[in-house]
Amino acid sequence: GDDAAARSAAAVRASVSAGAAEIFACGSGGVYAGLWEFGKKAGLGLSAQLSAIPLRQETVEVSDYFNCDPYMLNSSGALLIACEDGEFLLEELARAGIPAVQIGYFTEGSDRVITGREEERRFLTPFAGDSFYTACENAERI
Repeated sequence: GDDAAARSAAAVRASVSAGAAEIFACGSGGVYAGLWEFGKKAGLGLSAQLSAIPLRQETVEVSDYFNCDPYMLNSSGALLIACEDGEFLLEELARAGIPAVQIGYFTEGSDRVITGREEERRFLTPFAGDSFYTACENAERI
């Protein structure tokens, strides 16, 4: 609602003042789709650490229950922000009371890669649908 919109606006203001080069709002398709689109928009590849992407416990539980990928669920309200000085950006966001973490960086080329546990690498692909809606559609067919 309005609270989420106010937090997003505050995050954008703090990011711009910290020198953000790009800001991308996640949405349908989740963080994976957001990362793919962010890299496409920037014309670059990217590398991100799966373990660095924060998840709420209730998101994990709902994802487990419905057998869907939590990183492919609607992530409205989450922002991806590119900045030359990531540490300064994190400090500015913290000063504004906005939780933030560094999950990765842009790379040359077009590969968009998530590194998971035990250095397992997953190449991201273009958005193919929100994981929750796909799980619901599959359940309806049973």
